[in-house]
Amino acid sequence: MNKIYIHQAITLMAAVAACYVTFACSGDDPVVTVITPNDPNPDPEVVEKVLNSAAMDWNMTRDDVIAHMVGYNQISQADNSILQFNAPKSSQSISYRFSGGKLCATAILIPSASVSLDLKSLLDGYSLVGSLNGGIVYENLTANTMATVWQPLDQDSTFSAVGFAPIASDAYAVVEPISVETREAFDVQAKTVTLSGSVSGVDTQVEVGIIYGTDSNLTENEGLRKGTTSQGDFTINVDELGSETTYYYRAYASVDEVYYLGEVKSFTTKGYASSFTFNGTTYKMILVEGCSTGDFYIMDKEIPGTAFDINGDEVVSYNECRNRIDRLRETLGGMPLRIPRVNEWQYAAKGGNKSKGYKYSGSNNINEVAWYSGNSNGVPHAIGTKKPNELGIYDMSGNWTELCVKTEDVINEDYYCWYTHVCGGSSNHSENYCRVTSSQIPPTSGNWRNCFWIYDSSKDYGHVGIRLVYTKGR
Repeated sequence: MNKIYIHQAITLMAAVAACYVTFACSGDDPVVTVITPNDPNPDPEVVEKVLNSAAMDWNMTRDDVIAHMVGYNQISQADNSILQFNAPKSSQSISYRFSGGKLCATAILIPSASVSLDLKSLLDGYSLVGSLNGGIVYENLTANTMATVWQPLDQDSTFSAVGFAPIASDAYAVVEPISVETREAFDVQAKTVTLSGSVSGVDTQVEVGIIYGTDSNLTENEGLRKGTTSQGDFTINVDELGSETTYYYRAYASVDEVYYLGEVKSFTTKGYASSFTFNGTTYKMILVEGCSTGDFYIMDKEIPGTAFDINGDEVVSYNECRNRIDRLRETLGGMPLRIPRVNEWQYAAKGGNKSKGYKYSGSNNINEVAWYSGNSNGVPHAIGTKKPNELGIYDMSGNWTELCVKTEDVINEDYYCWYTHVCGGSSNHSENYCRVTSSQIPPTSGNWRNCFWIYDSSKDYGHVGIRLVYTKGR
């Protein structure tokens, strides 16, 4: 048996049986006629006759009911969805409620003096369901009928009542169960996605939304949440996601502080561009796995410092560096490029998890992999013209020494373009400065506090360039 129908029928009857106070089938307020009992000791046979006279055919029309109640006194009602009748020469009353032109509830009121109601014949075939609002509820599945007995009525102790309503009927709206649907993700990008769902079974705007996270165990208390209001379909745009990351999500609706959850689904965000062109040179992003501070992508070639020298004074300020990286990030769809940590740079220079333990980045023979003071005539050469290392990365030894930040620095979206170290040596450094473990700390005074020299006249730091990285999953 459909308990949704039962619940609505019981609720309906609770209102109908007290029809002299409220009458709730379509929600309007009828003109109420109150009858004063004039038969303090009703004849049980008269009561039984009245009870058996009630119409309970849920297909009956208003005219059908009037014809059925021949011999009873009809009480005038302003509300056309209600009919009320008195039994001749007694205080017993029968009331009917209509919805959509069909009978949807019947209520019989009798004086409470008849406390020993003989309902045996009337309720033959019914089974006890339980109690509701002070009434005892019965059901007859075969007859598609609920019955509720109130004895006496709370609103008027001089009356008792028996109410009837269909278990299932198209004469009134069926309560639809609240359900939530999670729909497939669309427009999945590296950091954003559009998610949608729907809620049904509600008749007003309710809180809805998406619960999401990298763990498939999603409840109203587990996972991130982004919401809106709706009573049907809804769409949620989620941002600040990590690239190349699998996320789980489910739609939800909160109704009267109860959460209804849809099915858990998943999507995987896209990666950023695997290559791009900057200042006339094409760069590839190389995945470096197994680093102690996490996997990351690194440019296969370095960017000469001259590419960051906007005003041509051979000095790159903090603002010039930041502006260039900002523009590059924007061009690449938000790729979170930053200066590498020293440990990340050294790990990549060694060849990452493919390392063969070379002294220089890609070889023990420095001339194979580096432009340095012994073969460069003290000036930088075209990038990417020497042999790459085990990961396919060029010039991590020599040519342009590269900016890094401290290993212990916490990397976030805003801290990505300043530096504390230079690594790898340059074209005017000796081979000792070009080892994969090379790391120098620039002076903390003078121009190095706020900028770096592209060509350092002291030759302690040589020609300075930049190689950018981003954390996998950011």
